[in-house]
Amino acid sequence: LKFNVNNQERIKTPLGNFQAKKIWPERIDGEPFKNAGKMTIWYSETEKIPLIINLKLKFGSLNLELIEIN
Repeated sequence: LKFNVNNQERIKTPLGNFQAKKIWPERIDGEPFKNAGKMTIWYSETEKIPLIINLKLKFGSLNLELIEIN
């Protein structure tokens, strides 16, 4: 796998607004992931935590948002 990283962007979560980097994996061989899967992660470098994870598959999608830090 190789990971692509975009510059920081401002995102809104239930915890508030954050500056986050957008990261997504790609296969080195260029083939698609199983079930046409794609994942995008918005990661806060200051807090060192993932804030949002978006998974897309051929049969649906899933959005995970951080709502609490213990």
